[in-house]
Amino acid sequence: MIKYLIVNMTLTCSALAIFYMMQIPYRIKFYTLMLAITAWLIPFGLISISLSPSNIQTLPIQSFQIIEQLSTQTTVIQSNFNWVALFGTMLFIGLIRFFIDLITTSKLISKLRCQSKPYNKKNNIRLTEGINGAFISGYFNPIIWVNEQLKQSNAFQTVITHEQQHIQSHDQFWLLIITLMQRLFWFNPLTYLLCQKARQSIELSCDEACKAQLGHEPYQNHLALLVLTQKHGQKTILNNHVNHGTNFNIYRIKQLKQENSMNTAKTIKLTAIGLLTILMSSISLISTAHEFSGAHTDNKLITLKYILKINDSEPAEFSMITKQGEMVNFTIEKNDFGFITQAIEAESDLIYTDIIISEINNGIRSEVANPSILSNNNEWASFKFNDKETYYDISIMATKSDNTDPEIEAIDNYLDKNDPAPQWLQSED
Repeated sequence: MIKYLIVNMTLTCSALAIFYMMQIPYRIKFYTLMLAITAWLIPFGLISISLSPSNIQTLPIQSFQIIEQLSTQTTVIQSNFNWVALFGTMLFIGLIRFFIDLITTSKLISKLRCQSKPYNKKNNIRLTEGINGAFISGYFNPIIWVNEQLKQSNAFQTVITHEQQHIQSHDQFWLLIITLMQRLFWFNPLTYLLCQKARQSIELSCDEACKAQLGHEPYQNHLALLVLTQKHGQKTILNNHVNHGTNFNIYRIKQLKQENSMNTAKTIKLTAIGLLTILMSSISLISTAHEFSGAHTDNKLITLKYILKINDSEPAEFSMITKQGEMVNFTIEKNDFGFITQAIEAESDLIYTDIIISEINNGIRSEVANPSILSNNNEWASFKFNDKETYYDISIMATKSDNTDPEIEAIDNYLDKNDPAPQWLQSED
């Protein structure tokens, strides 16, 4: 979840910085905002870039054994709150609101169709009452809906040109995506802000295109006339009336005086911001054996002993040997438990264990929890985890080993070179 938030906040800040600080065409700003908006759908928390991948090697030295009693020292108990379930629930609520928007818009269009009349033979421009200005509906055969009072206005043709430009830019599809994201992430103020600016960029980019077609002064004058005669009317979130407030329209008129063209300097600046954003996002996704500051990784070995209790069953004990900073894991039913253990260099008796709990469904692995434990060398620590069906109570003991013992060196060579395991380590039938 932390990686997900860091990456998306980086992309969001970059997109907003480009929107507010750079005088470039609004269509480019719009595409930048859309990249930042849709990035919130990508599960960055499940993406991990490893700088130094290594083969995971484990050496079991004991089979499961039943024990009668256990004396443990609990250092850290990780919360089992399911953030993924909460996140999914909030997204589902937003999806329901989106379908309500679709139904509301459909009802509005049906009502307007009954009380409107065609303006042209193609029947793709219809005059009606009760709407504010004009807007388009439909995706493959779009219709332009215009307030009937505008037919006698000098700005009528400008309104038609403006709406046709929206159709050419496929803005009805973009508004559908924006509305979906706005509803899905209704609890996220950053996504709301991005969607608001994306809606504004659609209008501002359309203004730039209309200014190029009709001329600066005629289009500016007609837009000012529309602002003065604007009245409240029926609207839905799926059309762009949301941003057609008086203050925003005055801002649109002012923006028509600016020339937001691209040049070499702006291209270089935009490219630099993009590369910096990619770099910062990549850094947050990089996972190495040094994620915990102060952890010491070398060729020394760690002996991990586990005591596992599932639901009300008797606890079972087993052990693994691995190197510091490398992952060992075991899978029980559909849950996989990975352990990355490292000694803390500054504190000789402290050992840090990072635990990655993943769920495996149909061969697809998804991370569900990432607890961590800070324990003393050769002392027990425990954590608890439960899914919908199974409750796990897991205790671990990590013991550091140096390489002065010939037996430890033999294990080290086995892990390094895949030499045959020492005879005294080979399991007996």
